[in-house]
Amino acid sequence: MMLTEEEKRKKKMKKFILTLYTLLFCMFFCFCQQQPKRQKTPTGFEQPEIKPKEYWSFYKEPINLQDSDIVKKIHALDCYFEKKVDSNGFNGSVLIAYKGTKIFERYYGYKNYYTYEKITPKSTFQIASTSKTFTSGAILLLLQQNMLSLEDTLQKFFPNFPYKGITVRMLLNHRSGLPKLS
Repeated sequence: MMLTEEEKRKKKMKKFILTLYTLLFCMFFCFCQQQPKRQKTPTGFEQPEIKPKEYWSFYKEPINLQDSDIVKKIHALDCYFEKKVDSNGFNGSVLIAYKGTKIFERYYGYKNYYTYEKITPKSTFQIASTSKTFTSGAILLLLQQNMLSLEDTLQKFFPNFPYKGITVRMLLNHRSGLPKLS
């Protein structure tokens, strides 16, 4: 089966977009481990310094899962989600942690409605647009560290990118004018 030029172009563009998202996701994990220099914002206030070790010290207090208040809240949550399964057909996994201790983890609904296969801890889900949030966060961290500007064009990072004049800001706003790939 021979692909038309249009199909080849679409396939190539899909591959490029996937590569771009992967690179941005990887950059997020590479650069977020470095300690940023404290900077002054345009208003003159210093940005708060992030100290992850201080957050972890918060989680040292043990939680008694037999506490009647926690048991009541867990029961109320379970009833709430069971009701959502019955009324809306909710499907998903729910995990809630308090002070670093997992207090609630349940799986609701069906992985497959036809076979009545229930969702389990091993079930997989499509993440849909969830990755957009992580990519935007990575971009904003790079912006905070003065590694890029929202007005930078994609040609700065990808010289062979075929569409001229598309900025980082346009991508974050989903207003780049890139053709929809199907």
